[in-house]
Amino acid sequence: MIFLGFGEDLKVAKRRLEKRNLHEGHRFEKILNKKISDIFVDWETELDKSITTFIIDSKQ
Repeated sequence: MIFLGFGEDLKVAKRRLEKRNLHEGHRFEKILNKKISDIFVDWETELDKSITTFIIDSKQ
């Protein structure tokens, strides 16, 4: 799909799926013992690498 010009569409779809999956079950909140207020996911298609950033609630 990337080579057919759908790289950006694929990136957006993958980002949404990963973000939903990371929020599901509050796994990382349990691991970090912190409330996560947001998660950002980006994907470098050419390198097939992702980066995930967690925004932790500072009020805890």
